[in-house]
Amino acid sequence: MLVLGIVTGNIMAWIRKDQPSVPRYLSLAHEGCYQQGAMLLGLAVAAGFSTLSSGTEQLAAWLLVIAALLLFARTSTTGRPVSTTNSRPEGLVWDLDS
Repeated sequence: MLVLGIVTGNIMAWIRKDQPSVPRYLSLAHEGCYQQGAMLLGLAVAAGFSTLSSGTEQLAAWLLVIAALLLFARTSTTGRPVSTTNSRPEGLVWDLDS
C-alpha cells in the first residue's frame, strides 16, 4: 500500500507539471493508500502484542476482510468513494470555524 501511495504521488506530481489540479479519484487513491498502509502496519505491530486466542485473532482478521469487501462493493456499485476530499458531509455538521 505504501508503495502504491508513492506511485500515485509521482503520477500526481507529473500531472501537476502541466495543470494545477489532479483528478479527484487519483487524489483519493493517493490518500487512501497512505491511510490504509499506516493502518496495516499498526495492525501488524499490534498482532505481535496480542494475548488473545488464535480463534479470536482469526475472527478479527476475517471481520477486517469482510469490511474491506463491503467497502469495495459499495464503491464499485455506486461509482462513488465513501468520502470525498472537498465536499461537506450530509446531515449533522459542526461548524468549527466560528
